[in-house]
Amino acid sequence: MVISRKIGASNVISGKTNTFSPADIADLGEQPFAKAIGAFVSNEYHVDASMGISGTNILNSEIFLESVPDSFVDVAATTWHYTPGDRVVPILLPRSYITMYNFGFAKTHSLPKISDGVVGMIDMTLFVQGNGRHEEFKGRVIGFSGKVTSVLVPESFMKWSNATFAPGKESDPSRLLLKVGNPADETIAKYMDAQGYEMD
Repeated sequence: MVISRKIGASNVISGKTNTFSPADIADLGEQPFAKAIGAFVSNEYHVDASMGISGTNILNSEIFLESVPDSFVDVAATTWHYTPGDRVVPILLPRSYITMYNFGFAKTHSLPKISDGVVGMIDMTLFVQGNGRHEEFKGRVIGFSGKVTSVLVPESFMKWSNATFAPGKESDPSRLLLKVGNPADETIAKYMDAQGYEMD
């Protein structure tokens, strides 16, 4: 489950944050239905991305990267890792990105559709800047995620890049990942409602 805080007019007026404090995370983790909990970590620096399919550019935009603990990612550990100094970063794209491309851009531009078996057709470059540095990385798309609507990078890359390009900056997470034993357990919904949390 992806857990976030409900966002409403009252939050804006009162100035309440939509992030989770360490105490919030600890309390959620202590609930009997919680089997494992992890936080989304976002980049604290600026990232622009260029993405192409078979040599045709389809995206030039500022993007936001996120990471989650590796135990929540369903890919082989050998492919989901980053070592400082590498110029290639493994990436998981939201499946919704590919759906939009396949049924919109590809159709109108006579480009091939993308499936899980041909992710190698995707060319991605990340332009990272922060802390007085500018660096370029090759994004290697290794698959698509139907569970998480984020551009995911390995936890090892996020820790290194935040420390390198945004030293001293650290934000509380605005979303959490929660593994539960029984998603139908009524106590989960009651707890989430009481805390003002939303589940996806």
